[in-house]
Amino acid sequence: MSSGARILVLVLVGSGSLWGQVAQSHPTRSTPLSQPAQHNQLLKYLTKYGYLPAPSDGNALDYTSLLPSAIQEFQDMARLPKTGELNEDTITMMSQPRCGVQDWTRSRWRRFLHSGSKWRKHSLTWKISSFPDHLSSSQVLVVFKDAFKTWANITNLYFEYRSAGVVDIEIKFLTGDHGDGYRFDGKGGVLAHAFYPPDPFTKTRLSFGDLHLDASETWTLNTNDDGENLYNTVLHEIGHSLGLKHSNAPGSVMWPWSADSAASQHTQAKLSSDDIIAVQSLYGEKTSNRYEKSENSHFLCRMHVDALLTTPNNKIYSFNGATVTELNSTTLEPVFGSQLISEVFPGFESDDSVDAAVSYKGFWPYEASYLFVGHQYYRYSLNTSDNQMTLDIGYPKNISLGWGFNESHFDSVYKYGGGNTPVFVKGLKYWMHTGTSHGPYWNYPKMLSMSPNLFLNSLAGIDAAFLHKNGTNYFLSDEHAYLLHHDDIMDTKNLQQLC
Repeated sequence: MSSGARILVLVLVGSGSLWGQVAQSHPTRSTPLSQPAQHNQLLKYLTKYGYLPAPSDGNALDYTSLLPSAIQEFQDMARLPKTGELNEDTITMMSQPRCGVQDWTRSRWRRFLHSGSKWRKHSLTWKISSFPDHLSSSQVLVVFKDAFKTWANITNLYFEYRSAGVVDIEIKFLTGDHGDGYRFDGKGGVLAHAFYPPDPFTKTRLSFGDLHLDASETWTLNTNDDGENLYNTVLHEIGHSLGLKHSNAPGSVMWPWSADSAASQHTQAKLSSDDIIAVQSLYGEKTSNRYEKSENSHFLCRMHVDALLTTPNNKIYSFNGATVTELNSTTLEPVFGSQLISEVFPGFESDDSVDAAVSYKGFWPYEASYLFVGHQYYRYSLNTSDNQMTLDIGYPKNISLGWGFNESHFDSVYKYGGGNTPVFVKGLKYWMHTGTSHGPYWNYPKMLSMSPNLFLNSLAGIDAAFLHKNGTNYFLSDEHAYLLHHDDIMDTKNLQQLC
């Protein structure tokens, strides 16, 4: 597995054989480690989780002077009294089921931590590719849908289940060595691991966001049953898939000992204020109901869309954050999973999302596709030899140079059916463009409310729009999607509201 994919491993540390007789010592007294095996286990634990430095270049280290501060740091993470002494409470915490990623970052503690990456879109797809033997697929699906919904309820995220195809988050129940370098070790050991979201600067596809669970575990659906509570574990792992590290706040789903401790196995986990603040700091507070649309509703109704585009070869693309998704021209459902924009539109290097997109011919001998990002735009031509988009030489350029007016950050750019005049929309204003470097027509901008089109003048802005090859326009406005036929644009009977 490439080093570009960062992983978190949920691991069980056995409480009986690991510490032996030491676990019986008094909780308030320092415990002498008289047996070398016990001492070595302590060093191994504290080194594994980052409280002690690992030996470098094969040179052994004298840990004697480092142990008290390392134990104190562990106690701080575990929210125990910071005595710096190995007492029974400390040993008990070291013996609890926990997540295997390092705790200590050698930096100032925050109550929650981010991985440094996040999804650059608000709509994520997921599927389960394999299931445990002792639970039905329908039982497992219900658990995952509930867990995803828990996160979606408090932030602007939508999770769409798919039964097949390429997705953002792939979930598997696996055993042993399963090819990602982080093998499962059977019942009672490693429970699960999850990958962080993709780094926007990493152009290759890895296992970003994926979630693996050990199929050897006895996963339970009821909090009264013995075994590993599936919902609690999944809720924790999804947090990692969204970009959250562990929190040192007890009660947090992202606390290392929260989702899988013996005490919480018989309690349904709930997101704490710490978890809510953490995920909202990445994806914002919940402000829209778009992400709660029925899974049976139209794709344009249930997914966040930054821009829409029909290319010269009549392919339809939906832009969302740093990704783009090809849509079926008939159903407008995804053909494949999301791809990085640069994979479909080579040379696209902006860290910002696409504001608007349109294909337009103008006075050129061929039609080109334009992606607008902030103050700049990219122009792509269709390479007829391989049917791929190619960035034209000299791009990106400033909008003021190529389009002749000093505006930027458009909400949408589109063409009406049957015409070739691009319309630029920003807020409640719109511009009819001449199609040349002279810019818009002299009497623009105008307010949408002044549009001669009885449909457009009722909209509170246009978030995204595109012209279908059949001559109809699709518009997204606020939380609604519309289809407009062009037999007569003055006749609102030709308007179809999709949601």
